[in-house]
Parts: sequence; structure tokens; C-alpha cells
Amino acid sequence: LPPKKQRRFNQLRRKLQNETISERDYEELLSLWQEVERRNVERLRALIELAKLRGVSVQELMRQLGIGENTDVF
Repeated sequence: LPPKKQRRFNQLRRKLQNETISERDYEELLSLWQEVERRNVERLRALIELAKLRGVSVQELMRQLGIGENTDVF
């Protein structure tokens, strides 16, 4: 997410974890979460395509690029 949206996303996640989130904020969090998921799908599709072009597995490509499999993208 862009930095401003990421900060808001993090803020809303903290509210959810602390059980202090309003219904309006919860709806905003769900919308941002959908955007995160959409971006993750796009990222994975790009990795798959690049891996095919290079003739390697996605895991090998991620290793080559220094991308951790368990990177917290949220």
C-alpha cells in the first residue's frame, strides 16, 4: 500500500486488535484489506510470469531476488 494508506491500515488493525474499532472504521479496514489482497494476487501473478520467463520455480526466483517467503506485507 502507499505509505499513507499503510499507516491508516496499521492504525485500524491496532484498533481491531484492541477491540476499540467502530463499525465505520471496520468497514474501512475491510476495504483496505481487500486492496492488500488484490495487490498480493497481482504480485504473485508477476512472480509466476517472471519465474516462467527465467525457467525457475517461484521459490527460486524469490531466493534470487532476496524476497522472503514469510515477509509481512501488511
